[in-house]
Amino acid sequence: MLLELSIRHLAVIEHVELQCRNGFHVLTGETGAGKSIIIDALSLIAGGRSSSDLVRYGSDKASIEALFQISGDHPVWPVLSKAGIEADPEEHLIIRREITAQGKSTSRINGQLVNLALLKEVGEWLVNIHGQHEHQSLFNVDEHIHWLDLFGEAEITPLKSAYQAVYDEYQAVRKQVRELEETSKQALQMLDLYRFQVEEISAAKLKPGEDEALGEEKRKLANAERLFQSAADAYDLLYGEARGWIRSAAR
Repeated sequence: MLLELSIRHLAVIEHVELQCRNGFHVLTGETGAGKSIIIDALSLIAGGRSSSDLVRYGSDKASIEALFQISGDHPVWPVLSKAGIEADPEEHLIIRREITAQGKSTSRINGQLVNLALLKEVGEWLVNIHGQHEHQSLFNVDEHIHWLDLFGEAEITPLKSAYQAVYDEYQAVRKQVRELEETSKQALQMLDLYRFQVEEISAAKLKPGEDEALGEEKRKLANAERLFQSAADAYDLLYGEARGWIRSAAR
């Protein structure tokens, strides 16, 4: 049940506080008094389309805040829980929406920011607006199947349950088939890899003790430059001075 509705700077309304109690409420007044604006405010709370034209002239933004008292088993609570909104069924539900003069809209449920789609989904459980061309529940295409099911609930519900059980089993079998196909595919890929590795090993024509021999050759090659330089230095020491001494003696 709607307990309070606060409207600020919406259309011709500067500030209105509306308090509701149990029972039937009627809004009366002359044309242009703002009755339809209150309905528009409820529509915005329920996720209706916003516009910068709704902001009162000279104001930066318009704001609407609604306080709802909802019973613990109300269907709106699972919707909020699924969306990750902390809400205690024993407490009140507060919805706030702001529209800036630039046309931007922000919405909060119990202080938490929500997108317009979630606000509309929650609003469908809280507000029904009956107008000449508007009714949220009946015009929501996603709800049509639900209404048809309710028409023949006694006969349809058992059939739906049986169908759901078979469908769930079918999905489980499909999942197992996909997993088996994926496992088989991976096994074939590994088989190709192992076959390639075996062919590479066979083509290499490895011999016993070849690893040690190659390691030793690698060590020799790693020191080849140093060994060559050492041999060249030794040769110069042995024969370089002798050649120089022989040339000096000849003179």
